[in-house]
Amino acid sequence: MTIQRFQVIMPQLGANDDEAQIIEWLVKPGQEISKGQALVTLETSKATYDVESEENGYFWPIANTGETRPVQDVIGLILSENNTKIAEEDIKFFSLPQKPATEELASTLGTPQLTVKARKLLEEHKIDLAILPTDRIIRTTDIQDLIADKQITIVKPVPDALRRVVIYGASQGGLTVAECLHYMGNYEVIAFLDDTPEIIGNTFAGYPVWSGKDIELCASRNIGALITHIANRDFRVKLVNIADTAGLYLMNVIHPSAIVANSVNLGVGNLIKAGAILDTEVIIGNCCIIDNGVIIPHHVHLGNAVHLAPGVSMGGGCTIGDRTLIGVGASISSRINIGSNVIVSSGSTVVRDVPPNVILAGNPAKIIGQRP
Repeated sequence: MTIQRFQVIMPQLGANDDEAQIIEWLVKPGQEISKGQALVTLETSKATYDVESEENGYFWPIANTGETRPVQDVIGLILSENNTKIAEEDIKFFSLPQKPATEELASTLGTPQLTVKARKLLEEHKIDLAILPTDRIIRTTDIQDLIADKQITIVKPVPDALRRVVIYGASQGGLTVAECLHYMGNYEVIAFLDDTPEIIGNTFAGYPVWSGKDIELCASRNIGALITHIANRDFRVKLVNIADTAGLYLMNVIHPSAIVANSVNLGVGNLIKAGAILDTEVIIGNCCIIDNGVIIPHHVHLGNAVHLAPGVSMGGGCTIGDRTLIGVGASISSRINIGSNVIVSSGSTVVRDVPPNVILAGNPAKIIGQRP
């Protein structure tokens, strides 16, 4: 009889968690386990929680206690029969180190690389650097093809300060904001603001990076608008007052391919990304991130600083509290109330109301941890 193998994968609890630490294995190597039995205690930057087995069988750990492993890494193994030899062979295979990305590739991520002639042509036609790919060298023919196919928008004169924008957070997420502004048309990104000392004073994707403290100087520089993609939900809540004190408008950025009904009620500082759908009489608070492909049907109410990760879908009439994160691909049944400061892990299915300050996972989702 063929022995079946089941991998225990490091789960992604939050949309921005890319690793977790193994605090304690709750079962011994070779121990017989049951579906639903707790296997391991993990800790991320946000919470500590237990991972349960999805299969019956015999368990062997691959990662060691105290190790930090990336999301989607294989950390354990379940066999349908108790076979130590096969388990040891598989553990040896999965313990082999991954080949690291080259230093050259890492140094160019996020910044388009152009030949001298291509850069000159780009500047002549006022093409936004943010729309160019970053995975290869951009040559003159690439720029000419863009112009011929009319896939670019020539930058128009900026009529007032509200069209001059700073983006808080020099990151890949910040680049998505810059691209949204480009496609919206008639906005000019002046700079990124950031609190990371190592990058302040440099450039990011062709834009200068200023200190976050320079937000107080923006109005005097004829800059009138601010937006962020920073994932920290507490920071996004505070940004409303920060922008107000600095005399900046915390703008809503909506990608042109998003579908937003006329009856949608938006606060300020919201980012609605490509492919999102917001239906009749949806209410969105301040500083929310509605990611790619999110579906928000009629009469849903989101609080402040809610983050709906890519592919989230829900039924009508739901309410989601302040600072709650719904992970990638999660689904929520109709008329569900989810409290504030909640994390719903990726791929979960929520079928009942959720209290505040908890962590959910699974299908159907259940509480696996608490949040401070």
